[in-house]
Amino acid sequence: LAGIERSSKTQSVGKTQKEASTINTSLLALSRCIETMMQNQKNKTQMQVPYRVNKLTRLFQAYFEGRGMVKMIVNLNPSV
Repeated sequence: LAGIERSSKTQSVGKTQKEASTINTSLLALSRCIETMMQNQKNKTQMQVPYRVNKLTRLFQAYFEGRGMVKMIVNLNPSV
């Protein structure tokens, strides 16, 4: 998504590589939150959603605590 896994191809270094790494870290934290929410719905459990680990996921705190509704928009490219 941010391109850190292809840093050898893009030859990104320094600030660009650090930025890509930070974006991927944020996306990984968001995916963990979404996975926990899915597990809670599937198993009818109340595991705490780990939204406090990242600035991005903290923005969605109200939604992860159940005070909002979460929707996801996905953009797919069929040519890949």
